[in-house]
Amino acid sequence: MRRTIHIAGAMICALAAGALPLAGCRHAEPDKKIERLLTADELYKRGLEQLKPHRAFLFWNVVDTEEAIATFQQIVDNFPESDYALQAQLQIAKAYFDDGRHEEAEARYKEFIETHPTHGTVPEAMYQAGMCKFKEIPIRERDQTKTKEAAGYFELLINKFPDSPYAEQAQARLDECKGKLAAHDFAVAEFYLEREDYRAALNRCSTILANYPGAGWDARALYCVGIANFHLDEPERAREALEQLVEEYPSDANAGSARGLLAKLQSGEGEEPSGEN
Repeated sequence: MRRTIHIAGAMICALAAGALPLAGCRHAEPDKKIERLLTADELYKRGLEQLKPHRAFLFWNVVDTEEAIATFQQIVDNFPESDYALQAQLQIAKAYFDDGRHEEAEARYKEFIETHPTHGTVPEAMYQAGMCKFKEIPIRERDQTKTKEAAGYFELLINKFPDSPYAEQAQARLDECKGKLAAHDFAVAEFYLEREDYRAALNRCSTILANYPGAGWDARALYCVGIANFHLDEPERAREALEQLVEEYPSDANAGSARGLLAKLQSGEGEEPSGEN
C-alpha cells in the first residue's frame, strides 16, 4: 500500500514537475498582438510612401516598386468599390511605367480605359498608354509597328477628348510619331532608289505625302517622286512634283537639282542631275 502510495506520489510529482516548465513558458510568452486591417486610405498612403526614392544600404534613390504594386493591388482586391481602387489601378500602371516595364504598364492602362470608359482620368490613361508604346520606338530603319500603335492612342485621345489638357501633349507626340513614320518610309524609299526600283520608291514617297504631310519630309518626298517619275517615263508627273518642290521649298537642299531636272524635262533631255536626298 505504501509502495503504491509512493508510486502514485512519484507520478504526481513528475506530472507537477513537467507541468511547471510549461506553465512557466506560458507565463513568459508575450501577448500576441493582432494587427488590424488597414483602410483603403492607409494602404494608398503606404503605397505612395513605398514609391518614394530612398537609401537602402549603399544605394541611393531605391524605389520599392514591387512592394508598392502589391500594396495598391490590396486596395483593388479588398476595396473594389472605393474611389481609391481606381487611383490604385493608375498607380500600379505608373509604377510599371516608371520602372521601364512598358508592356505591363500599357496592359494596365488599357484595362483601365476599357473598364472605366467614362471616368475623368481616361484621357490621362490613354496618353500614358501611348507613351508606353512611344518609349519603345526603334530607330527609323527598323519595323515601326510600335510607332503606329503609339500614334493610334494619341489620335484616339485627340478625337475623343479634344478639350482635355492631355490633348495638346498628345498632338505634339503624334507629330513626332508621324515624323518618325515618314523618316522610316523615306529610308526605305532611298533603299529602293539606290537599287533603281523606282516604282517601289515612288509608292513610299507618295505615302509620305498622303499620310504625313507637314511632318518635315515633304520636300525630300517631292524630289523622290519627281526622280522616280522621271525614270518611269512619266514626265508630266515628274514636272508636277518638282515644280511643287521649287515653289513651296525654294531653299531646300534639292531645290537646285529640281530646277536642273525641270530644265532638262523642258528641253527633252534625259539625264538626271545629282540631288541631296
